[in-house]
Amino acid sequence: MLLVRRRNHTAFQEYGLLLERLLEGFTKEEGVSVEEVALACQKWHQRDRADAMASVDYVIAAIEYDEFVHLAYDFFELTGGAS
Repeated sequence: MLLVRRRNHTAFQEYGLLLERLLEGFTKEEGVSVEEVALACQKWHQRDRADAMASVDYVIAAIEYDEFVHLAYDFFELTGGAS
């Protein structure tokens, strides 16, 4: 069980780094600040619609470990366990 937790945490860290690189590229390409992106995500999330919630979940999963695990489990279920 400890090995699974370590793998999950390593995957969480790698996911966070990937999203960070993607967001850095996006902010440079679009000419916006990280703060502007964060504010846009916050506003989008407050719309309280399923599509808004799901979109922001990917960003939240890079910050909150429990959300990452939940997102990974949802992906596992949606894909029938395929990786």
